[in-house]
Amino acid sequence: MNKNFNIEVYKSFDESLKKIWKSFEQNSNNYCFQNYYWLKNWYEKFKTNEEIQLCIVIVYSKEIVCGILPFCIHKEKSIKFLKWMGGDQSDYMNGLFNKNFLFEKVEFYDLWNLIKKRVPYFDLTYFYNQPEYISGTVNPFIKNFRTIKSGSTNGIEIKNSFDEYLEKNLKRKFLSDTRRSMNQLNKRGKLEFKIFKKTDKLDRVNFVKKILDNKIFRLNELKLKNNFNENIQEFYTNFNNNEFENGDLHISSLELDGKTLASHWGVTYKNIFYYLLPSIVKNELMRFSPGRILLYHLIKWCSENKIKKFDLTLGEESYKKEWSNSKISLYDFVEPNNLRSYPYYIYLMIKLKVKNFKKNL
Repeated sequence: MNKNFNIEVYKSFDESLKKIWKSFEQNSNNYCFQNYYWLKNWYEKFKTNEEIQLCIVIVYSKEIVCGILPFCIHKEKSIKFLKWMGGDQSDYMNGLFNKNFLFEKVEFYDLWNLIKKRVPYFDLTYFYNQPEYISGTVNPFIKNFRTIKSGSTNGIEIKNSFDEYLEKNLKRKFLSDTRRSMNQLNKRGKLEFKIFKKTDKLDRVNFVKKILDNKIFRLNELKLKNNFNENIQEFYTNFNNNEFENGDLHISSLELDGKTLASHWGVTYKNIFYYLLPSIVKNELMRFSPGRILLYHLIKWCSENKIKKFDLTLGEESYKKEWSNSKISLYDFVEPNNLRSYPYYIYLMIKLKVKNFKKNL
């Protein structure tokens, strides 16, 4: 093991971990999904219903923190998986890394072997939805491991003005159709883009519940998988913006004469907007694409507030490609940790390769 490295393993969100994490997070490379409160909130919602054991690794180099690796061991049936924390509430699975620190390959393997010896017993490593880059820096878990590309997400870079972004990136017909829908709705009443004030907690909670109700209704109507159980709904409705450091909760809606047509739950974090939970109210005005119009206003709002990156996050919906001018590639990594896990390892590898093959057809 490189003499400059050392690690600590935390099995709970205690005060000492909180102090280290929050101090390091402020200037680290990471996404909003590795925010201290985000993952603590996730864990508190799921620890009672899921067999999840924390094993958060703090990596030190010469007694200075150079990385935080929020791992957990998740038992499913008889197999114990080493995973990144966050579950379905984290679109990108990765750690937090020092902006100026690079892991050499040999050192990284030594570090990985030390981690496997120090964390509690597990059968299989399964890291999924890992981004190739984290804040522009290559992800060491992609650079140094043999991974399988599992997909990608779309994003928007607003380099200059909003009008320039529209002109250079959107197809003319798509943009003209969007503006036509806006004009038609304006003729029917007062069309407004609204952002919820952070102080209106009760109204905010009730509004988020409506967003989730509409989301669940649409999923059931389309016969798509509905993962919004009670714990997941509480994750969004009771999200505490005061504890979400380095970012802000952002809840918005598109309204016609005070009636909601579309809404969105998302966050801004380290000058990136995360498009996370869009919802559309089913009514006769759906034909005017209110979700598209709300997205138009959200991107415009980012431009006006000097937010240069708009992350459309997970989901391969075709509409996201219409707005996108950048991509994030995602990778999976599977590694057996003992002989008994080999059958499941082979099963997962075949499953991932078949999935990847189908995407490339």
